[in-house]
Amino acid sequence: MKHNNQHHRVEQGICFLLMAWFAARAVFFAVRVRDHVFPDEDTWFGMVRLFSRSWLPPHDSPASYAYGLVTHVPNLYFIVMGKLLALNPRPEWDLVYLRLLNVMLGLATLWWAWKLIRLLASSPAARLLFLVMLGHTMMLTFMAGAVNHDNLSTLMAVMALYYFVRFRQARQRRDLLALALCLGAGCLAKIVFLPFAAILLVVLAAGETSAWGRPLTGQGWRSPGNLLLAALAVLLTLWNFGLYGGNYRAYGWFIPNMAQVLPVEACLKYRLFARNYVVRELKNGHLTYIEAQRLALGIRDPGDRAFALKMLDRAMRDRLAGKKKAPRLGRLAYALEWGQFMAARLYGVAAHLALYKTDRELTVYYLILLAGLVFFLGRWVVPGVRARPPTMAGVFFLIFAAYALVLMLRVNYAGYLASGFVGAALSGRYLFVVLAPLYAWLAMSLFEKTPPWWQWLAGLPLAGWFVYGDFPWFITHAGRAWFW
Repeated sequence: MKHNNQHHRVEQGICFLLMAWFAARAVFFAVRVRDHVFPDEDTWFGMVRLFSRSWLPPHDSPASYAYGLVTHVPNLYFIVMGKLLALNPRPEWDLVYLRLLNVMLGLATLWWAWKLIRLLASSPAARLLFLVMLGHTMMLTFMAGAVNHDNLSTLMAVMALYYFVRFRQARQRRDLLALALCLGAGCLAKIVFLPFAAILLVVLAAGETSAWGRPLTGQGWRSPGNLLLAALAVLLTLWNFGLYGGNYRAYGWFIPNMAQVLPVEACLKYRLFARNYVVRELKNGHLTYIEAQRLALGIRDPGDRAFALKMLDRAMRDRLAGKKKAPRLGRLAYALEWGQFMAARLYGVAAHLALYKTDRELTVYYLILLAGLVFFLGRWVVPGVRARPPTMAGVFFLIFAAYALVLMLRVNYAGYLASGFVGAALSGRYLFVVLAPLYAWLAMSLFEKTPPWWQWLAGLPLAGWFVYGDFPWFITHAGRAWFW
């Protein structure tokens, strides 16, 4: 018992150091990285400022056109950050103030992830490796210091997984209500949360078919705590139905195109709409090259302006050469390209400035994932003649795989077919909500119930690679243009 308590204290100490190190790196990014570097931060910062000026959410107006739609979109993040920004007594520090609030969201994500893995893994090596991998994924750490709604949606995803596992283990009413609350809040933080919530609900329903008839435990539905959670969950559910259901009924999709809500003249003030509009209208023959180029030159963001001009030049060259639409990759070939792009933009930095790891460096991450798959199949599928019941590691892998397939084939592939660019609108941030299940599956596959010699032999180099691939790698490659 004394030996186990000592190991437990060592593990807790390492956990504390990892979280402190994560907080230090995130604060560094928040304080030192200059403005106009973090992806889309100018837009989200402007949105938060709009929401901070009134108690009620603002309406679309000339003051908001440059940031896109502020209505008909999930805006919980902007409501919360807007209210907190109103408390800042020093307006000149608004940006850093908001960045530091986002650091707290990132640290909370890591804390709930630690609570999650303690429910799942019995091996200290698996638990600590999970925390190392999640806390040392370059793009996740980098974005923890930015004003961005990914930080709230990622936190809600990890919390939802935590209460999902707790409910599966103990079937307490409070955990079910907390799960509903987290899913509702996540869907109101960012639209990429929708497929994650749908997948988790399907998995929950599938598990309930085998648990049908088992009573729920814990405090009754009418206890004060459960009544409060239920009221909040119902409020968020109605909010979601009003937002997404109302959009679908009025515009035919969950999030309308900006031009379905506002006049084109107003939409052109938003950089992303203007960038896509000029290229699309030139290809459709609705704009001449001179007209499209004049509109593109009016885009304020230099990166989006350069991209629009590049696409216009390509479209014009193709038209003059009489080229037909280039053939597109099939889904399987696209999946391979998609995986490489996502890995580069997850373990590197995809921002208004960019840093990407070499193919050789990315190969190490591929080999780690491959090793996890081999160990998972070898330890959970191959042994035993009879089919074993699915483990939580297997469930988490299915959650990640299902989400990745939906994102790749239902969202990104459609964009590729339209543009011809595999990397168009691809960002490693879109996988943030399923990084926790991916890493939990990987850590448990590699180190759960394994001998100590293997945990030392494989665990230390693996953890060391993730640690190096985060801040040490960034600080040795980022130039002066990144920093104030």
